[in-house]
Amino acid sequence: MRTLDAKDHLRLNRVLPCPCDTGLAYDACCGPYHVGQALPTDALALMRSRYSAVARQLPAYLVQTTHRKNPSYDPNVKRWVASWQQYCQQTTCQGLT
Repeated sequence: MRTLDAKDHLRLNRVLPCPCDTGLAYDACCGPYHVGQALPTDALALMRSRYSAVARQLPAYLVQTTHRKNPSYDPNVKRWVASWQQYCQQTTCQGLT
């Protein structure tokens, strides 16, 4: 079985729908936030991007977008990323409403 290379991954991001259910391709929706090309413009965009990060298993983005005053904030980033990774792997995203 052939694995995806970087070019395949980029091509898929242009056509696969974003997990946040906007109807846009991932590349035109939450993808730019996840790779640091853009910042969410409002709370709704942030919430959608965090949902997509769970669906795409991107724990570092979840850590980066959590405010330090949030009760779940953990100064031990390595442990916190591992915790988010475990959460993402155990969670099935069925749609954002």
